[in-house]
Amino acid sequence: MKKVLVIDDSETIRQQVACALERTEFAVVEAADGLEGLARATEEDDLAIVLLDVNMPRLNGIEMLERLRLDPKTRQIP
Repeated sequence: MKKVLVIDDSETIRQQVACALERTEFAVVEAADGLEGLARATEEDDLAIVLLDVNMPRLNGIEMLERLRLDPKTRQIP
């Protein structure tokens, strides 16, 4: 089963995306903002993809993506 990290500051959006993905047999890991998402991305060993919102508190999606690309562990995750 492939694992997807869903990052959005809206709990409703996270739940909707997670529900849709889980129906197609993806395992879903959620995070509420960019900093939490960055932590989850580095904790998880087998992420297939990261889906993230652009407008989020603490660390926006663009900044988070830039940090993911700097880390050798996460730079290859689409």
